[in-house]
Amino acid sequence: VGTEQYQFLTDVFRFRGDFAYPISAKGYLQFLDEDWDVCCTPSYPVGGMSEFIKRMEQRAVQAGVRIYKSQPVLEITGGRARGGRYVITTPNYTATANRLVIGVDAAGFKYIGGNIAEQIKAQPQFQDLLPVKVAVVTQFWPNSWWDSAIPGKTLSRAWTTEHCLNFIEIPSDDYGKALKVTRSVYDDDMRCVEFWETTAKRGVSAVEEEIKRGLQYLFPAATIPNPLKTDVQIWPAAWYFLKAGSPFSNEDIGVWALNPIPNEFVSMVGESYNPQRSTW
Repeated sequence: VGTEQYQFLTDVFRFRGDFAYPISAKGYLQFLDEDWDVCCTPSYPVGGMSEFIKRMEQRAVQAGVRIYKSQPVLEITGGRARGGRYVITTPNYTATANRLVIGVDAAGFKYIGGNIAEQIKAQPQFQDLLPVKVAVVTQFWPNSWWDSAIPGKTLSRAWTTEHCLNFIEIPSDDYGKALKVTRSVYDDDMRCVEFWETTAKRGVSAVEEEIKRGLQYLFPAATIPNPLKTDVQIWPAAWYFLKAGSPFSNEDIGVWALNPIPNEFVSMVGESYNPQRSTW
């Protein structure tokens, strides 16, 4: 579309990493086509996205699943090629299985050893998965100051390239409104994520001071109070795209993940291995 039009697009689009990371153009367009086709339906559950994890855990436990949260997997070995079962080793336990479903995202999976894990990590499909680092800062407020920030206007989102707030989400649903909560920073710009990570190391008060400065810049007529609570989360792999130059489509990755090692009963599940629904 040319340099001028491209610059305009990148300046008005709220997700910065989509243009800054070296991602596959083909995979990105496939994702956009999928994402836009499911536009405008309610996407966030009451209680936040963690409700998915909480309810999955609840149903699994009710079905008899045992969960060991303090036992990271160190190795995955064995397998049919070695004439036996799969062996999962943790700091305190060893478990065996005839079939294996691995729900570890690609960034975390790199820390797991053993012949099965190494075979998966050696696959070009695995190596083409690109994690996007994201900073998220959630704040709870004593009042809904944004209701009067711009007279006659209802705010739900705002974004800027002039400050590392980058993007703020303001609740429009009854649940979020009652909590008086904002996602004050939602940032995938590599430089800004580094800025928030560095600022957070100086303490929450430093983060709050910087956010207030950015919000006052965005809403100069608003009276912005001090937040009641601020939560800073740096996600090293908030979502995944395919690397630039990858010969694979998003669908290819999903098919590969179901059976990454031929003749083995091993599958990979989770958002890492479904770039067709990146960011969700």
